[in-house]
Amino acid sequence: MRSSLFLKPSTGNSGPRASRFSRGPLAGLWHNRENMENQYTGVFEQVGEWWIGHVEELPGCNVQERTLDEARESLKEAVQLIVSANRELARQESEGHEVVRESLAVPVE
Repeated sequence: MRSSLFLKPSTGNSGPRASRFSRGPLAGLWHNRENMENQYTGVFEQVGEWWIGHVEELPGCNVQERTLDEARESLKEAVQLIVSANRELARQESEGHEVVRESLAVPVE
């Protein structure tokens, strides 16, 4: 994958927050996060012999591959890495603070 994305690998366990919603009406919400599927708009353009792709909703999420299929797969991987990294950074920044994390359902046209 050729991408503008450079990330430090995750260290794994996200600590006590991973089970924050283990009881009550939000039980299981946190654990189901990895099974969530979001919709993004992939835009692909052939430039010479390369396919360039980006995601409209995620600035900086770009890839470059030899085939359209490779660009599609690389872009999906880039989205997963960016969303995962953003979540990890947000958790690190809120360390030591009392925060509430909850899923938001937002219709966007």
